[in-house]
Amino acid sequence: MDLAKYAVTAVVVEGRSVRAVAASTGRSKSWVAPHVQLYRDGGDAALEPKRRGPVTAKNRTSASLEDAIVAMRKDLVEHGWDAGARRVRHDHVDRWGAVTLRYRHRLHHIGVGRPQRGKRVIILMADLDVRVIDEDGVLLRHFELDTSVDYQAKSRDIV
Repeated sequence: MDLAKYAVTAVVVEGRSVRAVAASTGRSKSWVAPHVQLYRDGGDAALEPKRRGPVTAKNRTSASLEDAIVAMRKDLVEHGWDAGARRVRHDHVDRWGAVTLRYRHRLHHIGVGRPQRGKRVIILMADLDVRVIDEDGVLLRHFELDTSVDYQAKSRDIV
């Protein structure tokens, strides 16, 4: 029996005072009294711990985005590529219209475009093949990473 149920039983069933139960359990009157009131209002169920977490996940991937990722992976399999991205990265486009990607201990800046700044994007990477999609699954960039340069300009895109 947990401490709250013990305290409630002592007050309601045994008829002891809230002050006496608080003293014997090492808790304050202001801790015992609300538990007794909860029990009187809702019975044993009111003393059970309530779920405190969120009902839905704030950052859950939308169904349309999942469908887009699955479609892209099927496309990769059809063309003989690996069955999916080895790395999936969530990021925001910075104020200059670029996102940063680390590959073999080097940072590479990927130009997405200033109109996209502030937008949340997902970067899918399989070896050097990089795809940048937005949260709705729209393909923004698809290119092969050139490891010899830092900035990956849009002219490198695979059409």
